[in-house]
Amino acid sequence: VHIGHLRNVFLGQMLVNVLQANGYDVVPVAYINDLGAHVAKSVWAIQRFHQDEEVLKEQRIDFLRTVYIEATEALEAHPEYTEEVTRVFRHLEDQQGEEVSMWKTTRDWSIDFLESVYHELGLTIEKWYFESSLIARTKKIIEEWIAKGLIVESEGAWIVDLSEQKLGGNLLVKSDGTLLYNAKDLGLVMKKEADFHPTQSVYVVDARQSHALQQLFATLKLMGFERDLYHLAYEFVTLEDGVMASRTGNVIRYETFRDRLIQQAQASTKQRHEDWSEQDVATSAEGIAFAAMRFGMLKQDVEKKIVFDFNEALSFDGFSGPYLLYTYARIQSLIEKVPKSKTNIDTKSLVHPLEHRLAVQLAKYSEVVFEMSQSYRLSLLAQYLFGLCRLYSEYYNDVAVRKADDAVRVARVHLTKAVGQVIENGLKLMGIRPIEKM
Repeated sequence: VHIGHLRNVFLGQMLVNVLQANGYDVVPVAYINDLGAHVAKSVWAIQRFHQDEEVLKEQRIDFLRTVYIEATEALEAHPEYTEEVTRVFRHLEDQQGEEVSMWKTTRDWSIDFLESVYHELGLTIEKWYFESSLIARTKKIIEEWIAKGLIVESEGAWIVDLSEQKLGGNLLVKSDGTLLYNAKDLGLVMKKEADFHPTQSVYVVDARQSHALQQLFATLKLMGFERDLYHLAYEFVTLEDGVMASRTGNVIRYETFRDRLIQQAQASTKQRHEDWSEQDVATSAEGIAFAAMRFGMLKQDVEKKIVFDFNEALSFDGFSGPYLLYTYARIQSLIEKVPKSKTNIDTKSLVHPLEHRLAVQLAKYSEVVFEMSQSYRLSLLAQYLFGLCRLYSEYYNDVAVRKADDAVRVARVHLTKAVGQVIENGLKLMGIRPIEKM
């Protein structure tokens, strides 16, 4: 898992949260590519270069990463190895041959790791689908539509002709007999239909797959499948020196990314709070780091690329997750310090222009949440919360709360509480855990 994958899972989880907040019945699912070309390459490389090599449990994921890069480099240097990889791929698809045992073992390693990361990131996956379990269903679909004439042979491969839709040929089965992604996606659609009968299926997938998904949707339409299918496309996350790619090792791994954010957050927290215990520092730093990570991925419109900047993401005075957390924590601190009062709330005492602006801004929250459920423009929430926090910061600096007369103070405290509640609600929709002390 690298930082490019994080944009995918954060967008997906936030969309689940937003739709559920609007009353929709949502089933979050993960589709795991456990039997693609990359898997065949890795299994082949293990057998060719690491046969009978013992791998310690704590080294398994590093080993698999290294093997994938090693396989890519070997195939580039020796194109003649491609036939061996293709043979491994066919054996894995047919679940026959000595490669299957190695595939099952390393597959378990990968899934265990994915589950641990998904749990750490608070993903609410209800159903896991795997490519390997869809092969039989996919082959049956292909045979059926070959018989009906929709899937036709072309230069030894099998395609759906989408020239009328201006989408070219949808390649489903290569000339060597192996299935492509779009073929197994047909099996996935039919499996989801059988399991859930969804009114709409949302595909949260990299924008680079837009053409393939257009071909998939067009093919399904020709098959008479009339469900609403939507591609929530997002641009990739880049490093300063270019696009990331797992096959070359040019990635920032999730663990490295997380640990660097936490370390920077710990250093700045210790600097600000020398009297805090190690536990308080650790709790605050972790909250800040994960807020920086998530907000940094979710604040940007999906059609824009992200070049992740650690300092910008961890900033307390910019368009960042920590800035929102800081505003929330400041509100909680203020509320805690204000003496309790039995005076009734009189909103007529809220006459300051900033109080009117805050009330109007608070009223827009439900509109923003509803709009996101219709347009899927999830960045609207980050922009809204940032605007609310900036407005409250202005209010905090210009308007007395603690030192106001009793009736006015009570009204202003309740306005402040309302701001804090909306910030908390919005952060939770983004998957960010509010912290009260930082």
